[in-house]
Amino acid sequence: MIESENGELYPVEYKRGKKGEWDNDELQVCAQALCLEEMTGKSIATGYVYYAQSHQRQKVEICEGLRQEAIATIEKVATLWRSGNIPLPVYSARCSGCSLSSQCMPQAATKVNRYQEAS
Repeated sequence: MIESENGELYPVEYKRGKKGEWDNDELQVCAQALCLEEMTGKSIATGYVYYAQSHQRQKVEICEGLRQEAIATIEKVATLWRSGNIPLPVYSARCSGCSLSSQCMPQAATKVNRYQEAS
C-alpha cells in the first residue's frame, strides 16, 4: 500500500504474522521505495511494515546502506534470471510465515512426486 501525508509518499507492507528474525521485510519496503522513487521522481526516506498478528507498525528508514543492499539483491536476481541458472527452491522454517506457503513450489513438487509414486 502507498500512503501520502503532506505530499510525502510512504510504502506500507502488510504482513499477516509478526516480526521475524530476518531483515527481508525491511528490504522489501526499501525495494518498494526505490520503485516509487523511479515512478514519481521523489525521494522516499521512510516506509513501514505492519504486522497483523501483533498489530504493530514498524518504521523503516530508507538509509543508504539499506538502499545498497536492496539494489545489490535486485541485481543478483536479475543476473540469475538472465543466466537461466535459476537455483532450485529450498523449503525451510522461514517458509511457514509466508502467505503463499500453501502454494509453494517445493511443497507442491513434493506432493506431486508422492502422488506419482503412489500411482
